[in-house]
Amino acid sequence: MKSESHAELIIDTSHRDDFVNINIDVTFDRMPCDVLSLDVQDIMGTHKTDLMGDLKKNRLSKDGKILSTESALEKSEFRASIRDRVKKELDDEQGCNMKGYFKVYRVPGNFHIATHAFGDIVMTLRREGYNFDASYTINHLSFGNKEDFDYIHRSFKDLYMEHPADGIVGNAEY
Repeated sequence: MKSESHAELIIDTSHRDDFVNINIDVTFDRMPCDVLSLDVQDIMGTHKTDLMGDLKKNRLSKDGKILSTESALEKSEFRASIRDRVKKELDDEQGCNMKGYFKVYRVPGNFHIATHAFGDIVMTLRREGYNFDASYTINHLSFGNKEDFDYIHRSFKDLYMEHPADGIVGNAEY
């Protein structure tokens, strides 16, 4: 008997390109869309804030109905206009659903949904007495081409595809 160890590096070259899709569907019941931002960073130095990709931010009424979808035009408004809209959304107890996909390089990194791209607006409103509730529900999170998942699900009805983050609920008020 003899034990032996060795290191091995395997590079997967079977993928279609240098990017991978991240599919998300996350609901924030009491957080305005205008201050939520999807941020991505990786070891290659990429750091993007308020990334959209093929991602929609749907404004939700307090009972969960879609009121509108954030537009690119609204993203380019003056900060004061965004702040005023956020105030109204907080008063109306609006929420946000972020749904769709975005592409990232196939390298180690992370993505997160945060408010720091709009930190000035959040801090101003907090000083005015507003509180932010970042509680969320992950309705869906997966990596890869969503159409491939849908095809597999349609073609192999008895196959259970697990997405371990689906259904996770988090509570965070600040």
